[in-house]
Order: sequence, then structure tokens, then C-alpha cells
Amino acid sequence: MDVSKLSALSERGDLAFCDPIVITHDRIVIDGYARLELAKRKGTATLNCIERDVTPEEALEELIRAHCSSRGLTDFVRIELALDLEPYFREKARTNQEAGGKEKGSSKLTIAQPVDTRREVARVAGVSSGNVRKVKHILMDGCSTLLQAVRTREVSINLADKWSHEPRARQQEYLRRMRIERGLKRTARNLVAKHVARLSPSTLERHLIQFPDLVGLLNDTGFIEVEIVDAPGRTIFVTKELIDSLKPRQGALVS
Repeated sequence: MDVSKLSALSERGDLAFCDPIVITHDRIVIDGYARLELAKRKGTATLNCIERDVTPEEALEELIRAHCSSRGLTDFVRIELALDLEPYFREKARTNQEAGGKEKGSSKLTIAQPVDTRREVARVAGVSSGNVRKVKHILMDGCSTLLQAVRTREVSINLADKWSHEPRARQQEYLRRMRIERGLKRTARNLVAKHVARLSPSTLERHLIQFPDLVGLLNDTGFIEVEIVDAPGRTIFVTKELIDSLKPRQGALVS
């Protein structure tokens, strides 16, 4: 369970347990995992429950709907859970088809039509059918570290699907490089933000340049890396290295 969610729930005191948790007759929890976890941590002996008379498959459908992404289950996890319902959807469609055949008085059933289980899985998970296809491929060919990363949203479904077409050793290398790159960028942003916060206007070396002129100067430099700094004002901060590289073409630069 999310620590912040448990903390917010705990702050409600006894009111946290006003709403009963929803379970099946087999005591499978459909809704109320946070309250159940908090009760365990507090040593609470009993909890009020509402028991639903549903099958395990119907319980899983309700569980997925009750725990949308805003409440903790990511798109990938919802799809992963909903994929367990594929046999249920196939059997349900076959039963409906047989019932329809009997009602028509047919002595011989027609050949079963293909069932779009992917669409049913997508409906329950609240996602597109395309993402269901991608998740099935990731589950089949993704390495364990990639699966964990996509379950927690560290990696998007689209990127994980792209990587899962590569050998597993390469998937791990892609993930390792991505984490290093993100860590470096995060460190760089923090350093720049701290440095800018310490500088007073009098200590900054300022240049005024027309934006079209700046674009013209930068066009000759090729690609440059841009980092976004959460700081007030309408100012572009440029490294000294970049300014030095522009000096031979600084005819339009006015101090």
C-alpha cells in the first residue's frame, strides 16, 4: 500500500473504519485494502464488511474497476489482472451462443465465432485494446526488472513494449542507462536551481540579445541540451561554454 495513503487514512482515527470493506463469501477483498492494512498495523481484531455474492471472476472485475489508476493500480497492473479473465470471457461467450442456439430450436450449433477477448479485457481495465496487446507481449518477453519498472510507471507501456522486442540482456541495459540518465539530469537540475538561487542580480553576467539573433547564432551549433529550471522570471540561463562557442559569431550580441 502507498505510504502516504495509509498515513492520510490513519490521521482520520476511528473514522477511517466507518466504511465497511467489500468482500466475497470466500473472503476475497474487493475494495478496502488500505483500511485492511491499517487495521493490521493497529492490531484491530475485526472490521465491518459487506459480503457480495459474486463469482471469483466477477469479484476480479469489480476489484479492477474499484482500483483505478488514481487509487493505486497502474494501467499495466489493471491489464495484467484483467488478462486472467480471458478464459472467463471465452466461456461466457460460448454459453451465450449455446443458449441462443437452443432458443432457435437448432439441433446442431453453428461453428463458434471468434470472441474479441482483448476488447473485453480493455473494457474492464479501462484502457485501449492496443495497450492490452502490448502488455501481453511485455509479459511474454520482458525481463523481470523491466516488468517491475512498467508496473510502477517508471517506464511507460509504449517504451516497455519497444524494449521487449530486444534480447533480455539488452532490455536490462536500456533500463540501466535510462536510470543513469535520469539521475544525472535530476542532479543537474538541482545543482542549477541551487546555483541560480544563490546568485544575486549583481553577480550575474548579463547579455541582451534579440531572440531571432539568438536563434540564428544557435542554428550553427547543432543540437544543444535544454534543461527546464523551476525559477521565476522570463530568463534563459546559458552555460559559459555555450557563450564562448558563440563569441566568434557574436556581432549581434549587445552587453
